[in-house]
Amino acid sequence: MNELIFAVQDRTGTVAQLTTGSPGPENPVAVFDTGKYTGWDWEGDPKTFEFTVTAVNDSENFCISTLTATGAPGNVLASGWPKSGYVTWLSGANALPSPADDTTVVDMNVANAYCTVDYFEKYHNSRGNPFPESPVESIMTAIVQATDYLDQRYRFKGVKLLQFLSQGNFDPFTAFIDPWLSPFFYAQSGVLGQGLYEPSTTQQHSEWPRQGVVDFNGDNVYGVPTVVQAATAEAALRVLNGTPLQPDYSPHLVSAGGVLASVTNEVGPIKTTNTYDTKIGLGFFPDIPHITRMFNKAGILVAGGGRSIIR
Repeated sequence: MNELIFAVQDRTGTVAQLTTGSPGPENPVAVFDTGKYTGWDWEGDPKTFEFTVTAVNDSENFCISTLTATGAPGNVLASGWPKSGYVTWLSGANALPSPADDTTVVDMNVANAYCTVDYFEKYHNSRGNPFPESPVESIMTAIVQATDYLDQRYRFKGVKLLQFLSQGNFDPFTAFIDPWLSPFFYAQSGVLGQGLYEPSTTQQHSEWPRQGVVDFNGDNVYGVPTVVQAATAEAALRVLNGTPLQPDYSPHLVSAGGVLASVTNEVGPIKTTNTYDTKIGLGFFPDIPHITRMFNKAGILVAGGGRSIIR
C-alpha cells in the first residue's frame, strides 16, 4: 500500500499525504499529532508550515492539514506544502518526552478524495445498497476515481477556497469570500478590499472546498458539502461494480463529434460507409442521473455549464 495515495479533503482545502523515508518516525504517527513541516520552495528558500495529522494510511504514509486539533481551520493560507523536506514533531509520541529526531519526508501528494472508506460503507449500508466485498485499498481507489469523475464531469458554483481573485481591486464587500480568508486581506493592506494581491498559485488540487457558493436555500456552502461526499460514494459504488467512469475511445472510433455506430462495406468498387452516434459525442462521460439530481436539488451547479462569476 506504500504507493497508494489516499488523502481525503477537509474544510481547509489544505490536505496532503506525506511519505516518509525509511525507517520513518521513531514511533507510530497518530491522528491529531501536530508538527512543523519544513521544505524548500521553487526558489530554494526554506518554508515552514504547522500541521495536524488527519489520517494515517500506513507506517510510511500519513495525511496532514492546517486544521488544528480543536477543529479550527488554522492558517489556511499556509498550504504550499513542499514536495519534500522534514517534520519536527510538536506533539504526539514522536515529540515526547523530549523532541525526537526529525522525520524525513521524501514525497508529498495533495488531496485526491472527497470521502473516507468509513463514510462509503455507512452511506451504502444505511440505504441497503449492496457492494462487492472488497479490500480497503480497492474501495480507496474507487473513491479516488469517483472524485476525479465529479471534478471533471460537473461545473460547480464559485471558485476554489484557496483561490484569490484579481490584483488590487477585489472587494470582499461586493463579492463572496470565505470568512476564514478575511483576515488575510486585513493583514496585507489594513483595509478590506484594498491592496495588491498576488494571483492564485493554489495548492488545492480538488474542486472542493469552494467559496462563493450559495445553495437554493440561500445558505453559504462551506467545506466539502455532504451532497458531494454522498455523490462520491455513489460514483465509487459504480466503479466497484465494474462501470468505467471515464472510458477511452480509440481515435479510429471517434470522428465528426460522435462514436462510430456502424460500418457498411461494399465490394466492386470497394466502398466503406461509417455511421456515427452523435448523441454521445466527443465529450462523453457516463451519465449517473442520481448524482445529477442530487446536485441539481442542492443547487451547487453552474446553470448551463457557463463560467462562474462571483459578484
